[in-house]
Amino acid sequence: MRKHEGHLLNVHLNPNVSGLKPSATVAINDLSNKLRRQGTEVFKLGLGQAPFPVPEPVVEALQRNAYQKDYLPVKGLRELQEAVAEHHCRTFGIEVNPDDVLIGPGSC
Repeated sequence: MRKHEGHLLNVHLNPNVSGLKPSATVAINDLSNKLRRQGTEVFKLGLGQAPFPVPEPVVEALQRNAYQKDYLPVKGLRELQEAVAEHHCRTFGIEVNPDDVLIGPGSC
């Protein structure tokens, strides 16, 4: 039995997960929050909202494309996959097939 907000909860966890520690992402988020409460200036770039303002060209592009509400292909936008492959070829001399490029979500 576990207690939550003064109530006993009948919780049965699988023994394989009951002793797991928090993920590194959650742990660093907790630590950075603790440091902030202690007055330390912390720039959180890994979890949640970026502390920087969104550049105006990005805002305008989002406004122009707000009607596009459908999920993107799992591997990302084809045009972006091609641009990333071309960038690696041009910048690093690495031949990359756009089909091998995965575009993930995120703002930073």
